[in-house]
Amino acid sequence: EEEASAIALHMRQMLEEDKSCALISPNQNIAQRVCEKLQKWDINIDLSSGIPFNKSDLGIFVEVVCEFILNPTDPKTIMALLAHPFAKFGMNFVDKKHGMIGIELALLRGAARDKSLLALQNRAQNLRDKDWQYRRAGKEKTLKLIDAIIKKFDEINSIAPQIKTIGEIAKFVSRAMEIIACDENQKYEYIWGKEAGNVGASFFGQIIIDGQDFEVKNLNEGFKIIKNLAGKNVVRPIGSHLNLAILGPLEARLLHFDKYILAGLDEGIWPQAAPIDPFLSRPMRETLGLQSKDLRLGLAAHDFSQLAAKENVVLTRAARRAGAPSVPSRWLWRLKTLIAGASGIDAQELTIHNCDFDALEIIKQTTPEIDVDINSIIPKPKPPEFSRPKTYSATQIEALIRDPYKIYVNKVLGLMP
Repeated sequence: EEEASAIALHMRQMLEEDKSCALISPNQNIAQRVCEKLQKWDINIDLSSGIPFNKSDLGIFVEVVCEFILNPTDPKTIMALLAHPFAKFGMNFVDKKHGMIGIELALLRGAARDKSLLALQNRAQNLRDKDWQYRRAGKEKTLKLIDAIIKKFDEINSIAPQIKTIGEIAKFVSRAMEIIACDENQKYEYIWGKEAGNVGASFFGQIIIDGQDFEVKNLNEGFKIIKNLAGKNVVRPIGSHLNLAILGPLEARLLHFDKYILAGLDEGIWPQAAPIDPFLSRPMRETLGLQSKDLRLGLAAHDFSQLAAKENVVLTRAARRAGAPSVPSRWLWRLKTLIAGASGIDAQELTIHNCDFDALEIIKQTTPEIDVDINSIIPKPKPPEFSRPKTYSATQIEALIRDPYKIYVNKVLGLMP
C-alpha cells in the first residue's frame, strides 16, 4: 500500500510540473493500486494491458444481476445491486438513493427473514411511522423503490427461457440487465457504451450464436458458465493520458518519458520465477531441443538494465507482500554491490539523496499515527544454540532470508502447517 502511494505521489508531482512519467511493472496488482490512488485526485490512467471484463462496471453488473435472479431477497445481493450505477429500476438517481437507504436501514439489517420480495414489501407496509422515524428512513421513497424492484423482477421472470441452453440463458441475462438498467426515460442503451460495453455486447452476441446447442441443467449452472467465460475477456483502453502511463516492460522499450518508475522489484515479481515443468527436467528439455525456461529471465534482465540506465529513474519495492516478508530482487542486490564498490556510498543513502522528494516521508506525515509499536509485534525468537538447525535444504534458504520465523516454527518447534 505504501509503495502504491509513493508511486502515485511521484506521478502526481510530474503531472503538476507538466512532465511525462511512466510506471513500469510486470505486476498488475501494483498497477491497479496506483490507478485507484490517482483516481482519488481525479487523475484517470488506463492500464495498457487492460482489465478483465468481470472487473469492469458492466462485468460486475452481469454478476449481481445473475445473483439477484437466483436469490432476490438476499440482503447482500439486494444492496450490491442497488449500489451499482447501472441499476436504476426506472427511477431517477435521488429517489433511488433515498429508497436504497430506507431499505438498508429499515428492512435489511439483522437476520434475513423474507422468503420473497412480496413478503419484504408487506413487512415494509406494516412498519409503523415511528419505526421509520426511529430508523431515520423515508417510508414513501422506500416503498416506491420496492414496488419498482418487484415490477422489474416480475418482468424478468416473464421472459425466463423454457429451453435452458447457454445461448438462451445469455439472451435472458442480457435482457434482464437492460430491464434493470432502464432509467426514468426507459433508456438502457448506455450500458453497452464505451470499451466495456463493446466487449460485453460482442461477448453476449457470440455466446447467443454459438451456445444454442449447449444445454445445461438449470439457470444456476448456466449463470456460472457465463460468468466464467466473461472473465476471460479483456477490456482494453482506447484513449490514454497525455503525460502519464502505466506500461509493461516490453511496451516501454521504445517510449521516452521524463521519469521512469520501476515498481515491484521483489523476487517472484520482477523477475518472475521460472514455471515448473512437472514432466520435463532441464536436461531433458535441452536434449529435446526445447526452449529454456530461463530465457524469459534473461529477457526480463535485459529490459530492467535498459530501463534502469535512463536519466531519471525511481526504483521501488515492498518490504511485505500479501502479509509476508518479501525478498529484494536479485538486480537490486547487484546494484547495491556495484554502487558500494564504485563509490563507497551505501545504495540506500545514494538513492534518497538523488531523489527529488521523499514520498515516504509525505505519506508518514499524512497518515494517522498508530500508537502500536510494530517492532514489539514482530516475533524475534532466540533459541539456544544446541536447538538451532544445523542443515538446510536448498528450498529453505529463501524462506530463511524472507521469513526466519517460519524456519523457527518448522525446525525448532517441530510444527507443520
